Amino acid sequence: MGERVVENIKKFYAIALHVYLATVIVILTVVALMGVEAISMAYIWLTIMIFLFISGIDSLILNSK
Repeated sequence: MGERVVENIKKFYAIALHVYLATVIVILTVVALMGVEAISMAYIWLTIMIFLFISGIDSLILNSK
């Protein structure tokens, strides 16, 4: 694996994490404004697992190029 690929993967993870966190904050804000006071931990873990799954697949795609 080349140095350029490693740098691209690091950059991808940094950008993906920020987009994910921004999306979660916006969704939680909207849910709070709608009046929901409690969110099941299962939903939070589900979003974390989906993020890890998608970023893992994307890193495999970047790694194969």
